[in-house]
Amino acid sequence: MYDKVNEFKILLVEDNPGDVRLVEIFLGESDLRDSVIINEKTLSGAIEALNKTPFDVVLLDFNLLDSNGFDTLQNLFEAHPKANVIVFTGMEDNSLGIRALQAGAQDYLVKGNFGSDFLAKTLRYAIERNRSSQRLEEAEREANKSKERYERIFSLSKDAIYITKENGKFVEFNEATSKLFGYTEEELKDIDAGVLYESAEERKSVIDAINENTFVQDHPINICTQDGAVRHCLITANLVDEEGEKEYHGIIRDITEQREADELRKQNEIAEERDQLRGQLLTTVSHEMRTPMNAIMGLVDLLLKDDLSEEQLSYLTSVKSSSEHLLRMINDILELQKIHFDIKLEEGPFDLHDTLMNLINIQYSTVKDVSIAINIDKNVPRFIVGDQKRLNQILINLVSNAFKFTEKGEVIIRVKTLEQEEDNVKLGFEVEDTGIGMPADKLESIFDPFVRVRDTNKKFYPGIGLGLSIVNKIVKLMKGEISVTSKLDKGSTFSFYILTQVTSGGKIKPPSPKPHPIPPKPDPVTNGRTTHPTNSEDKIHILLAEDNLMNQLVTKKQLERDGVFELTIAENGQIATQIVQQKDFKIVLMDIQMPIMDGYEATEHMRNVLNIPPKKLPILAMTAHADVVDDEKYKDSGMQDCIVKPVSNWQEVIEKIKNYIDAGEDLYSEKKSSHILVTEP
Repeated sequence: MYDKVNEFKILLVEDNPGDVRLVEIFLGESDLRDSVIINEKTLSGAIEALNKTPFDVVLLDFNLLDSNGFDTLQNLFEAHPKANVIVFTGMEDNSLGIRALQAGAQDYLVKGNFGSDFLAKTLRYAIERNRSSQRLEEAEREANKSKERYERIFSLSKDAIYITKENGKFVEFNEATSKLFGYTEEELKDIDAGVLYESAEERKSVIDAINENTFVQDHPINICTQDGAVRHCLITANLVDEEGEKEYHGIIRDITEQREADELRKQNEIAEERDQLRGQLLTTVSHEMRTPMNAIMGLVDLLLKDDLSEEQLSYLTSVKSSSEHLLRMINDILELQKIHFDIKLEEGPFDLHDTLMNLINIQYSTVKDVSIAINIDKNVPRFIVGDQKRLNQILINLVSNAFKFTEKGEVIIRVKTLEQEEDNVKLGFEVEDTGIGMPADKLESIFDPFVRVRDTNKKFYPGIGLGLSIVNKIVKLMKGEISVTSKLDKGSTFSFYILTQVTSGGKIKPPSPKPHPIPPKPDPVTNGRTTHPTNSEDKIHILLAEDNLMNQLVTKKQLERDGVFELTIAENGQIATQIVQQKDFKIVLMDIQMPIMDGYEATEHMRNVLNIPPKKLPILAMTAHADVVDDEKYKDSGMQDCIVKPVSNWQEVIEKIKNYIDAGEDLYSEKKSSHILVTEP
């Protein structure tokens, strides 16, 4: 179409050249002089022209070479029903003109009865009427489409869509509204929408929000269905003024299943997190308990090979008792994890004073520059009835913590009788240290599970963070309470009491006989040699990467005892990577968990950065992590085998080391590695 106001495209269907020329002259004299006129002499030519391009208007003569009379107009409309036609005829018959208008023509002109202005005006009016009609039809089509879309959305929507009056009566609603509330269409029309809310207060809050802001979006509500069920929903609604009458137009989305799914997902996430924590706990327990067990069992093994004095036998008895106790604690803590700290106490008579004295001996074996003292009031009974193992566990945990966080100073254990009525007694215990202390805002959480202390070197203090939580649980099982007072850089005092009973010493079982030293085993034959080198240069040099001082001591004493090996100790993986460049070693024993750089990182550095192949330098993992052994994770970093702590048979360790040194890594490349497993005494 032409955009300029007075430029139209006109199709003149006329076979008389004189009439064609007359129309051209008239238009040339009018304001439509710039219009384009296309002349077709036949109806078929006109239809073909309309097929090719649209025209603003068609001037159609009734009498053509291939068509005559009124049929000409009808045939044209059959081909192009939307054509904008002005009948152009030489017959002065008004009835014919009216008939043409009724058939769809915009107007009609009688030849010889019009001039240029009239022709231009007729054409312009016809074109404008046609365009207006087209715009109206387009608007109606869009309105119908919009209505269809609305009706489709309204009827097919899963959300409840509704309109209510200010008084709560439903004006209109979709099928989803009926389904949501559980009423039929007829029932819903007679219901006040206010009764569908779970409470009147909830409805009031929604109405007040709409009246204040004219709308609400995703406002949470609870609705009641016909059967009394409560559904969780979100409502989006606005206030509409319809000819002075308020209406509420709203959409309600049922999110009950979504909320239930979200809650289920959260529960699953919590369950998964709990499972992960359980796995972490088991791994940590395995490592943190097996590591000291390695030291204890190793020291006992070493001491049993020597001649012992009575005093040494006394210490050894305490160490042996500690190892047995620690083994029980490993099993107990793992069991605590499984049953969520559901412990059963074992009541029996025992010597409280002996328990406390053994505690002192235990602590002396690991003491730093710290003294230990015990103060037992005179009125504290010596023999009581209770769970000796659990009380011992409480005291060991508290005293161990005191030593752990105290570098210099003292640890004092105080015991006193708080109350006594006949054989029933309430005993009070205090464990005071001069250690690092704790801030006041941390005291409330100190008895929570998995609370651990880390120093500035990224190294956790030993433990899994369950000690005080276990203590708190056991104290409560003993019908007591525990509390703590502390000051930063001054120290801490843990106080607890238990309820127990006094008994006589005659009910106490006699102590087990003291162990006698075990004769040392004969020296093993090494590579056909029966003598051992005395010079350092002739010995087999081993690098031990281990951060635990006791494990350093035990491993060094056990391996150097026969004079075949000489150990160099690195306190962490980083130091190990430096030392291995300064000295030739036959093998490396690598702890996994160390500060600064762990065993995995150190091994990868040696293999990938220092380019030390396994055949030249075998590396054996030495770990208390059970999962490392089970999954053989150590192999991924370049280690060849694994020694599991605590070591129950050091001779097997020695043989394993010799095999790797003598045969080289190739001997074991096609074999499944054999692990030295833990065996409990």
